[in-house]
Amino acid sequence: MTNQLIGLVTSTGYASKIAQDVQDSLDIENIEFDIKSKQFIEKASNLADIYEAVEEMIDNEKWSKAIIMTDLPLFDNNRTIAVDINNDYNISMISLPAFGPIFISKKLKETIENLVYQMNETENDIDLYKDKTTKESNIKVRKDRKPHERFLLKDNNFFKLFVTMTLLNNPLNMMSSLSSVVAVAFTTGAFGMVFSTMWNLSNSFSVERMILINLVAIISMTTWIMIAHDLWQTTNNKDEKEIIRLYNLTTLSTLTISIITFYIILYLMFLIASIILLPSEFLPSQITVIETDKAGLTVYLRIAWFAASISTFAGAIGAGLESRNKIRESTYGFRHYRAQNTRED
Repeated sequence: MTNQLIGLVTSTGYASKIAQDVQDSLDIENIEFDIKSKQFIEKASNLADIYEAVEEMIDNEKWSKAIIMTDLPLFDNNRTIAVDINNDYNISMISLPAFGPIFISKKLKETIENLVYQMNETENDIDLYKDKTTKESNIKVRKDRKPHERFLLKDNNFFKLFVTMTLLNNPLNMMSSLSSVVAVAFTTGAFGMVFSTMWNLSNSFSVERMILINLVAIISMTTWIMIAHDLWQTTNNKDEKEIIRLYNLTTLSTLTISIITFYIILYLMFLIASIILLPSEFLPSQITVIETDKAGLTVYLRIAWFAASISTFAGAIGAGLESRNKIRESTYGFRHYRAQNTRED
């Protein structure tokens, strides 16, 4: 019997990666999957356009059916859509944020397998899918007017959706776009580290003051990047205000996690540099608050802490000079906007 070829069409980025991971674990008799990553999938606000484009792909790629995966949330009257099945086109769409941040690969694998059964129109399998999905995945079956059938979340947990979107947004990917900024910040901090002023200030300030400097540095860099790269989205469309608010909060959380990671990396680099460059026997003669003959670990921890905070301010300036598209690529709002203004062949 000839294997049936089903297309897995994903949005770019994390959705494409997770599809590759899940494909390896899929084991459905007489079924093969072909993964394609397409930018137009990110235009999730207009499902009709997406279905038409994927229908063309079905003809061109010789697929029997297609399953679309997007990392953008889908809504139906403010209810979160997990799966949208279009029986006319023989296409289904999966919205990853609806599946929650835990065991997303496992849930996705089960959903794809069940969708294949449903799209092959086996009545027993359809009933099984509905029953299992309803009980185990917090999803309520709602049958729309033909040709659509939608599976919606029973409850709209905004925080859960927000956390999942942040995870799918991959903060480490945004961090990689700031790699050159780490180099600029470290160079700035390393230069300041050779002067005794930094040693004295870092060991004279109270812990409360150091924490305040730390927080101001992170907030300043986050704010500057948001402003410099125009990451905060606005809209005059009332229907889009809720989704734009979700995009903005997700962008802010993604960026904040990236900056905190940036800060931790700097801190560890400065800690290693200070231990190597500054002899413990030499520091007591330069730092007035040290009363011992040798500088202890606390002295080095404070120097690295202060250097990381000061260099983060310098890093903020460098981040403003980074490629705008490189950073904005990691934000939901920009990917959605780009998809609305781009049509792939």
